[in-house]
Amino acid sequence: MKIHLSITGPLKKPGGNEEMDINIEGQKDIKEILMEQGYKEEEIEFIMCFLNDKPVDMITKVKDGDKITLTILVGGG
Repeated sequence: MKIHLSITGPLKKPGGNEEMDINIEGQKDIKEILMEQGYKEEEIEFIMCFLNDKPVDMITKVKDGDKITLTILVGGG
């Protein structure tokens, strides 16, 4: 199965790439995919994730052709 990963902002970019296609085996959720790309558990909790342009949880399963977009959560006031 092939998915597309797009990383925006100051997030760590695996291999230095902001955009990449990833081949994955079996059904996985977004968190599993990110951990396979080198993200650590403590980094993942500060990432906001969109699947096909809709906000989703990290436990959302992906399917062939999905587009995952990552951005960092920021707060302030």
